[in-house]
Amino acid sequence: MSARADSRAPAAADVVTWAALVAAVLAPTTVLRPLIDPAAWWSITVAGLAVAGLTLALARPRIRPFGVPSLLAAATGSLAVIAMENPQERWLVLPSPTALTAVAARVRAGLEAISSQAAPVEAEAGLGLVVAAGALVAFLLAEAFAVGCRAPALAGLPLLALWTPALLWNGQVAGAAIAVTIGAFLLVLAAQARPERARGSVTATATTLACAAVALALAVAVVPRVAALDVPRTYTDIAAAGSGQRLDLGLDLRDDLIRGPNSPVFTYTGVSPGELGALHTHTLSDFTGRQWRARSTAEEHIVLTTRLWPTAPDPSAANEEVTFTLPGVPDGRLPLPEMPRVAQTPQAYLPERDELMAQDEGGQSLTLTLVERPDSLDYWRGLDPSTLDRNPTYLDVPATGFEDEIAARAAEVTAGAASPYEQVLAIQNYLRNDPSFQYTTSVGPEHTNDAVWDFLNDGRGYCVQFATAMIVMVRTLGIEARMAVGYLPGDDEGGGGVVRAHDAHAWPQVRFPEAGWVRFEPTPSDRTSTAPAWASDPADAPPTEAPSTTASTEPASEDPTTATSTTAAAAIAGEDTGGSTRGWTLALAAAIVAAAAAAGIVLTRRRDRERRATSISAAWDHALRMLGRSGLDDVDALTPLQVAALGADRLGELETADGAAAIAALRSLAVAMNDHRYGPAGSRATPEQAWRWADQLAAALGG
Repeated sequence: MSARADSRAPAAADVVTWAALVAAVLAPTTVLRPLIDPAAWWSITVAGLAVAGLTLALARPRIRPFGVPSLLAAATGSLAVIAMENPQERWLVLPSPTALTAVAARVRAGLEAISSQAAPVEAEAGLGLVVAAGALVAFLLAEAFAVGCRAPALAGLPLLALWTPALLWNGQVAGAAIAVTIGAFLLVLAAQARPERARGSVTATATTLACAAVALALAVAVVPRVAALDVPRTYTDIAAAGSGQRLDLGLDLRDDLIRGPNSPVFTYTGVSPGELGALHTHTLSDFTGRQWRARSTAEEHIVLTTRLWPTAPDPSAANEEVTFTLPGVPDGRLPLPEMPRVAQTPQAYLPERDELMAQDEGGQSLTLTLVERPDSLDYWRGLDPSTLDRNPTYLDVPATGFEDEIAARAAEVTAGAASPYEQVLAIQNYLRNDPSFQYTTSVGPEHTNDAVWDFLNDGRGYCVQFATAMIVMVRTLGIEARMAVGYLPGDDEGGGGVVRAHDAHAWPQVRFPEAGWVRFEPTPSDRTSTAPAWASDPADAPPTEAPSTTASTEPASEDPTTATSTTAAAAIAGEDTGGSTRGWTLALAAAIVAAAAAAGIVLTRRRDRERRATSISAAWDHALRMLGRSGLDDVDALTPLQVAALGADRLGELETADGAAAIAALRSLAVAMNDHRYGPAGSRATPEQAWRWADQLAAALGG
């Protein structure tokens, strides 16, 4: 077999390395199976890695610059992933602006699915692209380090990065997956172990240092962003089969918003979503400063009645009839509109909580007559909560040390209000309309032990934060308030509506004489549509009802768990802070790269001095290995002069710019080794001269 033919076949060590890296990449992705439906990404990921590995096997032995085969593998692997992700639209592999736009849209859809759903994330368009792309990037980086740079130890960095999602999102990993990763990495180290690496050429050392610097820069740039990704989380207390119908009442203000599958919860007929408004299933009164806690109903007074309202509805008020159809009631509560209502048949009712108990968890139907509330401002302004027999539970403000600051903020917001109703309305509109507050699925960092005070200063959150802040601020005014948990009215569906899991919501209720518990809506209007008619901002234009099915999706059906969001407003958190963080990141990256370069120079000089003191035989062995790597194998039985003759032919085929000098260096080194081995007086050449010739040869061969 000729030297040229040998050079076109990948080395066995490299083939072993590629196979081991594929295994090392696939092992941590298996941990994602409980989090993301594997039907969306497993086969796509395997195919992408297989195509990329085949491309490397064909290109790496033929193309000398180590980065070019990696780019070719990235292109072919990406095309395979795109083609398999959506077989009906394989035209997306064509490099056109339309195709690129479509692929980018699918990637965004996949990221949105991961960030907005609770585990297990269902198979959706774009999920396969996201997961496969991450695996493909890790594989290509690891291969570039291990084979391209001949620095196999650095391949552990991208392999380690692959475990970040598994550890952050799941927290539980299979021992078998860890064992496969470790075993595969050790196999990579063994396959790429070369004795000459201990005394490599200056070029090889420089290449290794360059790869190390790139790896460090990537680590500094990528790791903080990986930690900031939206991630799917598992949750507790959900309905059977993940229907998302069970509302979690342990609302924690430090938790980010996670949504499960958007499955239907119930339907209704008789009124439109705009006429019906929000519906609560539970109310909460106990707040710790961070978390809402539900009380047991064991000692609650339950009455069997048709009047589902603390006071008798006005018989002269207009009314409408609505019928709810529920396929199941896993949390034992039926939905109640935020207005006086009367049931057709007696129901098990908790008047103190204003909650309606279900007969069982099976399918049920409920018909209610709804009585309109007064919407006259004069009526609401005339109500005085101080005349009520107030319950201290609904006035409690957690003693966190920041209750005075919250009270001062409430007093500032309500300055100029002429009545308790106007005070409450002022707080609602402050949270709802002030530009310093923004609806985000992630919450701000924890600065104090008071989650409400942190929210008032940070301004980021979803309905739980907005509602809780209003409740606590209202309580500082001596007005009773509590949390309601339920649903927005959902989508219009021909004479009624359908409510889905993503319509889950939370809002404050404030107690007024005659009116009872009254809903207010501090969550921004782009997430909840308009506020109730009795709580609308007088300065606003007449509202038009357009409920959003994806807005204000309070994760009541889940136990929200930490997951950062990329949609946080820089203006709220402070743009200077973000810029400062980026500046520190770049400075740190530059410092690390500079330190690595300096250390590399010192180590290179030390290694060079040590290497020059070694024998001519070591330089010759190094030259033989470099020739073997270029395709000139099985030369151990040849004399140095015979090797030089074959090596000269090989260097001539490469047609490199420094080929002539390399041929001369090889011949000089061969003569020195021949004299060293067979001459009676040994060689006149010094080890330093031998190593200079070996370095010239290595430079010509790309080592």
